[in-house]
Amino acid sequence: MKCSLLVGVSLISLVITLVFIYHVSYLQLLKWKYDFSNQNPQVYSSSTIDSLFTTFESISFGQLPKKVKSSTNLDKPPYNKLLLETRFYKLKTDDLMMKVVRDYRICDFLAQDVHFYTSIRKEGYHYTNLNPKILKTFLLLLAECKAKGYDISQINLTSCYRHPKHNYLIGGASQSRHLFGDAIDISVGDINNDGKSNKEDKGLILTLLDTQLIGNKGGIGLYPKSKAVHFDLRGHKARWNSYTPAYRKK
Repeated sequence: MKCSLLVGVSLISLVITLVFIYHVSYLQLLKWKYDFSNQNPQVYSSSTIDSLFTTFESISFGQLPKKVKSSTNLDKPPYNKLLLETRFYKLKTDDLMMKVVRDYRICDFLAQDVHFYTSIRKEGYHYTNLNPKILKTFLLLLAECKAKGYDISQINLTSCYRHPKHNYLIGGASQSRHLFGDAIDISVGDINNDGKSNKEDKGLILTLLDTQLIGNKGGIGLYPKSKAVHFDLRGHKARWNSYTPAYRKK
C-alpha cells in the first residue's frame, strides 16, 4: 500500500514537472520568435517605460471580461470592491515579450501560472494592473547599485503583479500591494562581491530603498534572516518583518 502511494506521488510530481517544463519552453519560444521579428533593446530610462505603456490599451475594472474575473477571483469579495477603481492594461502576447527594465520583459513581472499560459495560448490577450511606477523604481534601484559597483546579477526578481487567486495560492498577504501591481519582491545575493551572501548585502539594498527610492512613499518588507526584500508604492511609509497570509479561514 505504502509503495503504491509513493509511486502515485512520484507520478504526480513527474507530470507537474513535465507540464512546467512544457510551459517554460513555450514561453522561451515566444521570446525567441519576438526577438527575431522585432527590435527589442534593453531599457535603461524611465521615459522609455512611460512611452511603452502609453501604447497599451487601458480599460476599467468593469470592462474586464467576465471569464478573466472569474478565473482570477477578481469577481469575489473583497477584491471586486478593493480593485474597483483600478485601471487594467489589455496586453497582446507580443506585448508581454517586450523588454521594459534592462533585460527584464513585461512577462517577467507577471504571475506565470495556469491563468497566464491559458490567456496567451487561447485568448491572445492578458490583463494586468501592473503599475509602470514600480518598474521605474526597480530600474533606478538597479542603476544605483550598478553605479556603486555592486553586482546586479545577484539581484533577482521573484514577484511583482499577482492576481487575487495566485496571491491566495502562494500565501500572499490578504491585501498585498502585489494585487495593485505596485510591489516588487527580490532576492539579494552577494552584491558586494566579498564571496559571501549575507545581511551586509541585503543591508545595502535596504539602505538604498529607505533613504533614496522608497522613503515615505511606500512600504519595505525587511524579512530578517532571509535574502528576500519587498518594496512597494502604497503612498505612505510602512515597514514590517512578516505578514499574515491570505489563507481562507476554516
